[in-house]
Amino acid sequence: MKKYKVTFHDIFEAESEADCFAQLIQGMWSVVYHEDVTAFEIEEVEGADEKSKRVLDEIQTRWKHPDVTA
Repeated sequence: MKKYKVTFHDIFEAESEADCFAQLIQGMWSVVYHEDVTAFEIEEVEGADEKSKRVLDEIQTRWKHPDVTA
């Protein structure tokens, strides 16, 4: 099974660490609800065959540009 590193970067303006955490959780619910993972970067950690790379590229393209058909 292949391994992928998923990275999320954002800056939160919050009153406290707990408030920041709450905003992060709310943001994750929004990601799930809207099926929008554009804020995440996905990269393969170990080598993958060409088909796996094409599938990953297609998934990332669809998330970043939902109006584009492959």
